[in-house]
Amino acid sequence: MVLRSIGLVYIADVPTHDRWCPPHVTFARGGGDCDDHAIVGASLLLGLGVQAWVAIGDGPTGPHAWVVGRDPQIGPFVLEPQDGHIWLGNQAPGYQPQLILGPHGCFGLRQDGTAWHPISVG
Repeated sequence: MVLRSIGLVYIADVPTHDRWCPPHVTFARGGGDCDDHAIVGASLLLGLGVQAWVAIGDGPTGPHAWVVGRDPQIGPFVLEPQDGHIWLGNQAPGYQPQLILGPHGCFGLRQDGTAWHPISVG
């Protein structure tokens, strides 16, 4: 919903192929699915100087992607890119991240919330 205000709509991927698009491709297509919207949302926040990462895991209705971040004034937050809902703090009800992707790498999360195997992408 938030990204609709800048002209992006939900476009589902082909069921047999999950495509993760960089922001310029999502804008060129006019939208994308949850991971594309999370990538755009995190990219916009990073451009504004806010720390942000894309979280991949289980959402309230199944596999999902959303944004987690840390703002210097409000602290940690969770952003649902499909409707713009923001939860303050590190957790949102019904969201269980399994992988966190950011500009400097990615890492998986154990069930207890601790990180494992940081992977460098830069």
